Order: sequence, then structure tokens, then C-alpha cells
Amino acid sequence: MIEVQTRMIKEAKEYPTSLDFSRIYLRRGMEISNKEYYVHKIKEVGLAGEETVIEYIKEFGCEHWVVIRNMWFDDFGRCENDITLITNTHCYVLEVKNYDHKYTHNNGVCRVNDKKVKNGPVAQARKNFLNLKKICGEYSSDIQVKGALVLVAIDQEVEIQSPIEDIEVILRSDLRRYIREIAKEEQKAQTYKYIDKKGLIQHLEKYEILNPNLARAITDNEIKNLRKGICCTHCGSFDLDINNRKKYIKCSCGFHEPREEAILRTICEYGVLHSDKQLTRKELLEFFDGQVSHNLLRKYLKKHFEVRGNGKYTYYINMKLPFEKIRYRFKLDLPRIYYIKNKDYQIYIR
Repeated sequence: MIEVQTRMIKEAKEYPTSLDFSRIYLRRGMEISNKEYYVHKIKEVGLAGEETVIEYIKEFGCEHWVVIRNMWFDDFGRCENDITLITNTHCYVLEVKNYDHKYTHNNGVCRVNDKKVKNGPVAQARKNFLNLKKICGEYSSDIQVKGALVLVAIDQEVEIQSPIEDIEVILRSDLRRYIREIAKEEQKAQTYKYIDKKGLIQHLEKYEILNPNLARAITDNEIKNLRKGICCTHCGSFDLDINNRKKYIKCSCGFHEPREEAILRTICEYGVLHSDKQLTRKELLEFFDGQVSHNLLRKYLKKHFEVRGNGKYTYYINMKLPFEKIRYRFKLDLPRIYYIKNKDYQIYIR
């Protein structure tokens, strides 16, 4: 499987997502409405569901297949293709849902745990399929386009009580079979013309828009109520043993994180929350709430971040992304260590 990133996807990856923002926002004790929390959880499980489908494609699909993730279009209305799969002969659009509840569909009405869902997943999947079919048809009438709604939760109870046009509904238990059938369909080379994948992707990019779900910046009022300082990356606790003379910051859960890494991770959290501005030592020192000295902070900023300006006008380029997404950019040698209760330990090297 070859994962391709389009121009807009590459651009979007330079900015934090709304999920990146809400993870940090919640971890630092900020309250949100029930609706906002529901949206946050949907995004969390949705991302996990997409990862599951990608793993199935890697394991049971073909090496030459092309996958594009989270591609946004604006053609008679905005829509997102969770997974676009291009084989030699077909183009598939997969709408992935990870509901851990009973799901029913009857005459266009979708219900989750018997509660009616507005703009249900079947309608979303059909819209994405019809949209992609139209766009691909403009490039070549020979391209075969298919769509599917993939319900990826394990042991999910699903009832399809009426026929569904245009798309298939695939359960987790049928996903391996579905991917293998895609491979079998591709083998009928004499029936279908081969797709010019590069040309098709360039055509799709003409309709592509930037992901509209990028993170907002935190407000001044919100930052006042935000819990500050370093938190444990393993359990989220702020009750840490921070000794600037030691190489590790320790948490009572047993997780020991290299001090330099913990400081960099916290700087990155600030950068996600303040994606609209660059980094200054004064504001970062306030965010660390006295846990890091001015000299130590300056040392790590100078070592790992691009510096601009001089004197009181000095600032550092905000990378804007969570630490886990850009860890590879930092030269870090010490491993994370997790001590379990029986006093043995496991070492995490990432």
C-alpha cells in the first residue's frame, strides 16, 4: 500500500487539528459542553477506526494500491473522504464509522441506540460516492468508482432494514473479505482499463480544499483558567517529581520521562494552543508555572527551535504541532522508562 499526500493534505499537516487542540485543552482541566465532548469522542474513535481500516488494507491488500486519507472536497457542498483507495482498475471511497452502539437503517433513517441521527452515515457515504464518481467521470469515463460504509467497531449490532442504493455496508467481520474481493476484481484486467493514478490524483486536487477542522487558537480568558506546568504524558497527572538536577521527571504512575523531552513536549503543547503566534520565553515561563528556569528554557529553545530577532524582541518559530507528531525533528537520546508495580521495568524508545 502506498499512502499519498496531496498538496492540501501536506499543507494541513503543518497545522494542529481540532482533535490535537481538544486533547490538550481537556488534559489541562478546561471544561467543555456535553456536545463539544461528544464531538471530541467521536473524533477520537473515528481516528482509531480509520487506523484499523488502513491496517486491514496493508495486510490484505496489494502493495501497489494507492491510499489517500482525509481528503476534503468542495463541489456542490463540502465533504470529506475518510479513505480514498485507488487500485489499477477501480477507485473506492470508504466512509468509516466506529460506533460502539446498536446501529439501524430503515428507509433513509439512521439510528444509533434507537436515537435518530441527523445526516446519517449512509447518507454521508452515498454523498461522497456520488461526488467522487462525478469528479472521476470528468477525468475519464472508464474509471470504475465504488463506495462503502465501513462499520468498524468489534461486535457492533447492525440492522439494515431496507435496501441501500449505490454503496455497500461492510462490517468489521467482513472487512478482510471485502478487501480480498477488491483484489480479485482488479485481476480482471481484460474487463477494465488501467487507471493513470498520477493523472487522476492531479485531477482530484483541482477540487480539493484545506481541511476545515484545523485547530482554533486559545483565547486570553481561557488561558487564565488553564492548568499550567508539565503533566505526565502517560497518565496526565500534574503530580510529578520535578528535579532540575536530574535527567528524568518522575510520575507516581511509574512513568519516567527524560526531562528535556518533557520540557519540549510542554513547549509543543503551548504551541498547539497558541498556533496563531510565535514562541517567547516570557509567555512560556508563565506556562511552565515556575517549573523551569529561564536559563534552562533558553537552552532548549536555542537548541531545538529556530530563533528570530534580538534582545527583548527575540522569539522562536512555533512548530504548531503536538510533540508526538514531530518527535523525529528533535535529537533526543534518553529513552522513556515505565516502572511497573513489581519493580521490574519496561523501556520505551520511540
